[in-house]
Amino acid sequence: MSFESLIYTDCLSTESVHGDSGFAFQAVSPGAGTEIQNKVQNNVLYRVPGALRDVRTPVEDYPPSFAYWSDETDYLLAVGRYMGKESGGRDGNQLTHALATSSAADILPALPAQLYDAGVWLAEKAPSTRLDPIPAPLLVSERFMPVRLREMALEARDAHDFLATLLTALEKILRDPDSRLLIAADDAVTAARWIALGTLFFDREVALEFTFRIFTENPYKGSHRIMVFNPETVEKAVDIARLPDVHSGIDLRNFAASPMEISASARTYATWFLEGNAYDALDAIEFGRAWEPHVSDSSVSAAIASAAVMGNRDTE
Repeated sequence: MSFESLIYTDCLSTESVHGDSGFAFQAVSPGAGTEIQNKVQNNVLYRVPGALRDVRTPVEDYPPSFAYWSDETDYLLAVGRYMGKESGGRDGNQLTHALATSSAADILPALPAQLYDAGVWLAEKAPSTRLDPIPAPLLVSERFMPVRLREMALEARDAHDFLATLLTALEKILRDPDSRLLIAADDAVTAARWIALGTLFFDREVALEFTFRIFTENPYKGSHRIMVFNPETVEKAVDIARLPDVHSGIDLRNFAASPMEISASARTYATWFLEGNAYDALDAIEFGRAWEPHVSDSSVSAAIASAAVMGNRDTE
């Protein structure tokens, strides 16, 4: 069990895997062939924010990127960084370290957004064009564990409603293939933690459908289902309160959200998680989600879980 490993950055022809100069794969592990390289290049590379480059923002002030993408054949994770000048002296260099696997078991039971702090992400060129595969499973750091995520959620304004709103938006993504969740944020870690929290409320394999990109300059462009943008660096202003009906939005800076009717299951599950034991609540929620395909309404599955799991624990 392992991940293929790939580095993409500005290279001299003598440094790159294929002898290309400019932006190219500088190093890859043996199993990262052309097909994987193309998927990485098309879906998870770091994108330099033009708004920051235009005002000559110091290199250290550029935010990192974190992306997850899957086509149900391969699963890609990547962290990217702005690196300043290219080898030719122009601004605009970046380095993306991507991991790829064809097995969901290499990620699970962790969820993609929990792996931001996995401790494996490379931040500079490799000494040669060959990388070793990264062993699975990857580390989930303390701040991405359920108890710490619960503490974060409780600090939100109107915590119960805000978490339930997030869950409702994620439920909508699963129902409607054209729907996206747009998240306004100014910090990659905060965005990753909220995505991690929200996706914990779904069956693990279903949660792998929640592809995401942190950050993007155009949250309407791309195939990811969750798009995180910094309002200060988007190409065109995005008003969370006035999104097209097909999409949902939340703002992690002020805990605002687009208009939506909170689902009964989202409200119930948010209450369980915030008012009880985090792990007990997630066990009950998993039970309830498993019943959703078999009942007419998600509120029914929540009631089943409440009676079968939460009710039993209340009497212990």
